[in-house]
Amino acid sequence: DGALAHYALRIRQLLNREFPGRWMGRGSARHPAPVAWPPRSPDLTPLDFWVWGHLKQQIFTQDFCPRTIDELKDAIRRAVAELNEDEEVRVRVFGEFRRRLDECVRRGGQSVERR
Repeated sequence: DGALAHYALRIRQLLNREFPGRWMGRGSARHPAPVAWPPRSPDLTPLDFWVWGHLKQQIFTQDFCPRTIDELKDAIRRAVAELNEDEEVRVRVFGEFRRRLDECVRRGGQSVERR
């Protein structure tokens, strides 16, 4: 995932020792990963490609912006409850999830960007 803790040479050396030839990551020119993590890899999970953005839109509107942690928690709970009640939205989101997975398989695992 490119997080600094996972990119450190010490960690990559450990991965090479424990999982020789069987790990995926960024690597470097001098110390390549056995399987390169594709740049800008696709967000395939509904949480990544849709839910978080949708919740932000619902919570941070022009009419309301949470000022305290408690207000933010309440706003998140309300927005999630609304999602849970909306079966039509869930069907659409999981349909898109399926299309993204199918496209990823069709491309042999290569990066997929769906808009």
